[in-house]
Amino acid sequence: MSNRIKIAILLTSFSMLTAQAQVTSAHTKGNVMAQFSTCHAPDLFKAIAANPKVFSSAPLGTLDAGKYIKVKSRDGMADGVDARIVFKNPITIDGMKVLGFYDSYDSTLAKISAELGSFLFWGFYVAGTPLEVSKQFNQTVPDANHLQTQVDGSFSKNEIRYITSPIGVWEKVGNESAGKIAKAGTVERALLLEQISNEDSKKMGFDTPVTTIFCTIQGSVDEELLKFERPDISK
Repeated sequence: MSNRIKIAILLTSFSMLTAQAQVTSAHTKGNVMAQFSTCHAPDLFKAIAANPKVFSSAPLGTLDAGKYIKVKSRDGMADGVDARIVFKNPITIDGMKVLGFYDSYDSTLAKISAELGSFLFWGFYVAGTPLEVSKQFNQTVPDANHLQTQVDGSFSKNEIRYITSPIGVWEKVGNESAGKIAKAGTVERALLLEQISNEDSKKMGFDTPVTTIFCTIQGSVDEELLKFERPDISK
């Protein structure tokens, strides 16, 4: 085979791959996972509104900030069943197979003690193990929002805010506060990965590994911060 023919074949193959890549990247507008990775919910709402076909199987609500995924109940004190939905058809988001959504808000503890604060969780159920999902996720989001491998083998991005800080100002920190209740006067915001148990996976109708990729805000969450970060709850 001549070098000229080889070059022609390579160029044809490259063109086909480029076309395939364009189809994949056109699946969603504005990189939904990059918007989600900020853990500032209005960014996700804008991305959902920009992709009506992609989220056509999800129940949606409308805000000035965009569209949000509705669950039956955000009751954080319940068993969580009503706080999650499984999409009728899996959604492909930035190359990731997304199976459902979870959204929980619990302010009960804050009413008991200001030191305990409020807890918010929202995010996606994604097909794959935490390692697989973290690799896919980090390929689609800005470096600043990459999930970092922690000493315990988990993947997270952690931030903290003091109640005296201006709204919208967060300080990036290590995972020393992960899994702990935020100190009084502070709020923790984190992006986390966690594989759900085989039992829960089967209850949801999945027969393969499923990982939750979710945002959490916990601690001294006042109405002003709630309105800024989660206007769908504050409204």
